[in-house]
Amino acid sequence: MVYGGTVPTITASYDGFVTGDSASSLTTPPTCSTTATSLSLAGSANTSSCTGAVDSSYTIVYAPGTVTVKVKPLTITATGQSKTFGDALALGTAAFTTSALVSPDNRLRE
Repeated sequence: MVYGGTVPTITASYDGFVTGDSASSLTTPPTCSTTATSLSLAGSANTSSCTGAVDSSYTIVYAPGTVTVKVKPLTITATGQSKTFGDALALGTAAFTTSALVSPDNRLRE
């Protein structure tokens, strides 16, 4: 996932079903989740896991997964300025603009 983006839906993958059985054969399917949020730091690896599956024909073992947060592109554009030769340079209140800041990072505009 990308920093500030939508947290992916975590789904289970399976290994070890007997021929003819599948995920739909489970008495109770697992529920899966992750510790990742839309504001998890870029570069962080967040645990994902599944629990709660039930079937009397199988011993169910869970293996954790990972949701890695990727860097979000950010564009910073200098604001065009002009001055008369010899006058002092005045940048004013907006020396640059930004695009794609993620809340609460938009506080950097202050």
